[in-house]
Amino acid sequence: MIWLLLACSSSSPEPQHIDRQVSGPEASSPTLPDIEESPAQSTMTPQEVVAAIETALQTPPMPSDVTDAYINLMGLGDDECPGDPENIMDQWVYGCDANTGYSFAGVTDWFGGEYEHMGQSGTLVGLAGDFWIDTPEGHQLEAGGHAVTVTAPGIWVGEIAGSWTWTDGPGWVSSGYSGNLRQEIYDGGFVSLTGAANIMGIHIAGHDLVLPATCDGKAIGGISLRDPSGGWYRLDFEDCSACAELHFEGRPMGEACVDFSEYIGIMQGRL
Repeated sequence: MIWLLLACSSSSPEPQHIDRQVSGPEASSPTLPDIEESPAQSTMTPQEVVAAIETALQTPPMPSDVTDAYINLMGLGDDECPGDPENIMDQWVYGCDANTGYSFAGVTDWFGGEYEHMGQSGTLVGLAGDFWIDTPEGHQLEAGGHAVTVTAPGIWVGEIAGSWTWTDGPGWVSSGYSGNLRQEIYDGGFVSLTGAANIMGIHIAGHDLVLPATCDGKAIGGISLRDPSGGWYRLDFEDCSACAELHFEGRPMGEACVDFSEYIGIMQGRL
């Protein structure tokens, strides 16, 4: 019987390759429509561009506005919810309700302490996470990202990234903030702005923008503004200049001048 089985298995035919010819609609790729990409069109005058940039710089984001609100709200929960005065643990990723009327959800990481920066001892305060906190009055602090502040004698550095809303906060965050923006001031040295953000509906970006104290309110580097059409205006300042050629998507529009004095004054107030 075993030999019979072996004989049958050895005589089984080899698999044959069948050449399948495809015809009809499947034989060729579908025809794709031709799409002409139209360039973005500017909708603002140089004067309107300057006004929008200066308006955004009048309300520059301040990370401590949200970190101070957060740590204050964390102290208004109870021993179980959130159960920690600084962090929302992952056990509450789907939310909890404190007996005080506050609700907490998500995960956070609160960090800080003494910090060495440029040879000086300073203080670092930071918050990272994806969370929301509701108050009994109907306000909400909601965020996904991080906010960090470093302070030292004559130094202030702030960075805020992600999306943040604090409905009981100042204008820049009560209406919702998104972006990744780093601002610095060194007393007697310079003010700088790097990154991009949506500040109260105005989208700006700093391209290593530096305002040296020796330039008397003038700039080095670049700054951009987003047009409602989606295109970007850009100003690139030569050494110590308040005026530069304004471009929209690379197309020149003429000279424009920005007054940075109010922004510098606000930053000096953070020292």
